Amino acid sequence: MRQSTVTHITLPWPVSVNAMYRSIVRGKYAQAILSKRGRQYRKDAALAIKCSPAARDEPFTGQVRLDIHLYPPTRRKFDCDNMVKCVQDAMTHAGIWEDDSQVKILRVEKCEVVKGGKAEVYIHEVFD
Repeated sequence: MRQSTVTHITLPWPVSVNAMYRSIVRGKYAQAILSKRGRQYRKDAALAIKCSPAARDEPFTGQVRLDIHLYPPTRRKFDCDNMVKCVQDAMTHAGIWEDDSQVKILRVEKCEVVKGGKAEVYIHEVFD
């Protein structure tokens, strides 16, 4: 498996998937909608992606390997997997790739605490 050069993007500290969506009931059906915090994160992430030196004119169209380094804002415990969905959805919404189903390999790492928190994202195109 051959990989391309790395695309590196720094995103704001993600919203937990638990806070990203809200469930509303309409009649007898429940529907998940993006919460206010989720909408704000998408906007903040899209701005960070647009302003990144690694911004692309065209989205990734093939499979990718995604490495996410999470730098929390506090020592409070968190589940890595609750942050991944938010990051991937924001990147899909910003047009980094066509769909997050393109992620073939996913690595997530908890890192040291930094003021404000952040997510360092590294994207590698994967060629079989």
